[in-house]
Amino acid sequence: MSNDLISREALYNEIVRLEELARNRVCDTPSSSPCYMRYVAQLNERTALKQLVIDAPVAYPLPKY
Repeated sequence: MSNDLISREALYNEIVRLEELARNRVCDTPSSSPCYMRYVAQLNERTALKQLVIDAPVAYPLPKY
């Protein structure tokens, strides 16, 4: 069985990268645009996901006997 788990640090860094892209999109989109609220929602979701990753307990695989 292969180890398909991603490290917390790698996941966090990817979410930070996506959050930055979303933040830039929100900043570059006029608030009168129909897409603006969707971009704000994406930014909020990515920020919340980042917080979940930070606060989540670490899961370690059980040793095989």
